Amino acid sequence: MATGRAGSGRLSVDDWIQAGFAIVADGGIESLRIDRLCSRLGVTKGSFYWHFKDMASYRAALVESWAELRDRDRSHFGDLAHLA
Repeated sequence: MATGRAGSGRLSVDDWIQAGFAIVADGGIESLRIDRLCSRLGVTKGSFYWHFKDMASYRAALVESWAELRDRDRSHFGDLAHLA
């Protein structure tokens, strides 16, 4: 299943990150592989390596993105402290 691409028709790093989140949600971290990412996005492995040095750098970007999302979520809870 291919996902939407950034405005230019080319994949963005975020497209790769979102595909990774979807794969992990569907099958767990063990299912996160380059071939599955490429299949999901409808591209070749060359596209993966254009954006990331290797799977380790991809996973680091995935974890960093996830942490940023969690930090934003936590900041919203701080904004609601006055309701307690």
